[in-house]
Amino acid sequence: LGRVEDDDDPWEALQPKAEASFRSMIEAFNQLDPLGMGQAIVGRRAPECSLTWQESQEYRGHEALESWYGKLKRVIPDLRGVLQRVEFEKGARACAHMWFCGTQSERLLPMFPTNTPLRAVFIRLAQDYDALGRVTREVAHLSFEGQLGVEPSVLDWLLHCARSFAGTEGGCRMLQGAVDVADDGDKLALARRFQGLVWAAAASPYGNFVLQKCVVGLPPREMQFVLEEIEGRAADAAKHPIRSRVIERLLEHFPAEDLDGLVGELVKDGVALCCHNYGNFVVQRVLEHGTAAQRHSIAALLLLDAPKYAQHNVASNVLRAALVNCSLFDRRALGDALTSDSGTARSLERHRVASFVMREVKTLRRAVGLSHSTQEVSL
Repeated sequence: LGRVEDDDDPWEALQPKAEASFRSMIEAFNQLDPLGMGQAIVGRRAPECSLTWQESQEYRGHEALESWYGKLKRVIPDLRGVLQRVEFEKGARACAHMWFCGTQSERLLPMFPTNTPLRAVFIRLAQDYDALGRVTREVAHLSFEGQLGVEPSVLDWLLHCARSFAGTEGGCRMLQGAVDVADDGDKLALARRFQGLVWAAAASPYGNFVLQKCVVGLPPREMQFVLEEIEGRAADAAKHPIRSRVIERLLEHFPAEDLDGLVGELVKDGVALCCHNYGNFVVQRVLEHGTAAQRHSIAALLLLDAPKYAQHNVASNVLRAALVNCSLFDRRALGDALTSDSGTARSLERHRVASFVMREVKTLRRAVGLSHSTQEVSL
């Protein structure tokens, strides 16, 4: 059990009550009839407590909660559960990871078949608490800690709802969990639900994480549609606070030679991107993962005015990445540009930002040496 340790936080004192709440819930599932289970669970909840299931169903107040939990037991009379672990978070929140088995007689849980035993259905239940240790809010989601293929109906349901789930925090987390454990075929089926919607999903505060997970977890040839839907707008995406993350994953996980078109777009707007709060990270990924030609194109931009970029709060990070990742020829050229004038070099050494760039130049000189003019400057 992961506990939050903070002597000044009253939440720490309530954590045993939170843990007891989850344990009593499991006991009610396993031992009580529908009426008793509903009453037992509601007894630990605040009057206005709400339950949200899969971002789509919400129940509020004791009467609604008692009815829901009672119906759950009536529809799945052989319901049994096991509490795996409880995790405590800041802000009076606890998350329980549980698994259940049983056979539903009606389609109460639409992702599962009827009259078919369910095996090891994993649930993540988050609860918020008030100062008295009562539950004020519950949010429940399927969790994929086992193999997705155990219940094929779950995959069908996920495919149907993937686009809507990607727009919510809980649904996004659930989809990422599914991608983690699904086989490549199921993973690809989920990814293709976003084909034609990449530009919008890449800007979503939640959906972008699903796209990133797919790019990382699937072969590039299967995720080509993501690249195709960003090409033509790559520079704009690189400047976006969220879309830029998807471009970074493409640069990290696609073969660099397949990204000449995308990188070409970035280079055309490279000066602005090097100085941009988000774009600079994309350029750094090109320097880390690009082909020799792609890295050289970035170095050529930096050589236009290396001393200016060395002093820039953002672009200086790109310059440092170039001094580490570019070819020896380009690194020497950049070092020469920064140190060929002794007065400029000494000024850069004392600059609060450029001094970090000059440390990379020192490292370069020690490792391979610079031109004759550079070596005359005392760094």
